[in-house]
Amino acid sequence: MSNRMSDQQMQFADEPEAWVEEHSENIEPREQPYPLYEGPTYGQKFRPVQTARQKPRWLLFLLPLGVILVLLFSGVIPMMLGLFSMMRDGPRPAFQFSKDGSSTQTFKSYGTLGLTIVVQNGNVHIHTGGQSGIVQIIATSGGAFDHRPMPSDGIAQQNADGTVVVNAMPMDNTSLDITVPNGMNITVADQNGSIGVDGVNGTLNLQAASAAVVLNNVSGQVTVNDQSGSVTLTQAQLSGQSTLVTGSGSLVFGGTLDSQGSYRFQTDSGSVDVTLPANAAFHLSAYSGAGPVNSGFNGTTVGSAPRPELVISSNSGSININKAS
Repeated sequence: MSNRMSDQQMQFADEPEAWVEEHSENIEPREQPYPLYEGPTYGQKFRPVQTARQKPRWLLFLLPLGVILVLLFSGVIPMMLGLFSMMRDGPRPAFQFSKDGSSTQTFKSYGTLGLTIVVQNGNVHIHTGGQSGIVQIIATSGGAFDHRPMPSDGIAQQNADGTVVVNAMPMDNTSLDITVPNGMNITVADQNGSIGVDGVNGTLNLQAASAAVVLNNVSGQVTVNDQSGSVTLTQAQLSGQSTLVTGSGSLVFGGTLDSQGSYRFQTDSGSVDVTLPANAAFHLSAYSGAGPVNSGFNGTTVGSAPRPELVISSNSGSININKAS
């Protein structure tokens, strides 16, 4: 009896081991181990398990865009564009300083053939000559109280359309000597300095605040506005809608008037002296508020048609219209 029980006990004792081997794998989801955390060892903190994620495709476009932005702001792309412009237009002479403190800049003229000059305190002299198609600018700073050095890259630059812009406003008492080719459209604004132009053929627009404007052997449409200073033109050939105005100063003109244009010479306080060829043709309208009007020509309608309009006025000064010998 005891032997049988022992045999049965032995039989049932072996069955759980077999059952454990067959059912050792737990497939109940709620009883599965939590996969997001690794068991900590001594001194470690719980850390989430990193799972691989697929990167968004739009991130692939950010890399080349970032490279382009870095090159743009670092100056690489502008430098490449400048090299391309130099290869297209040819090299420009280097910016130079001379021993007397002056600086020289040269530009190749193209496109609109424009020149714009802004000066705070200094004389401007513009003339032809030099190399063909080259604009040369010599700037000399002579201000006694100006401790600012000439900019290392000069005071002039050239726009994409070919216009050369000279900005001497930051400098004190800067005189400019500029050589230009014929046919340029020139604009000058000088707050305190004289303007002189010699031998230039083109459109001139000159503004001075308190100094003389002197033009010699110029041709084309000319506009002069001087607030307080004399205006003098000699051997001039005016055309288009030319206007010479000074607020306080004398006005002197000697030259010819194109028959297809119209002309106005005006001073608020000063005399007006005009000398025209003996065969000139024009229709005159002259007025003086306080002074005589004298003319070497007969009447107000002179010569044969076509006759350009010539208007001369002075609020306080004489008017003299002379016939050249």
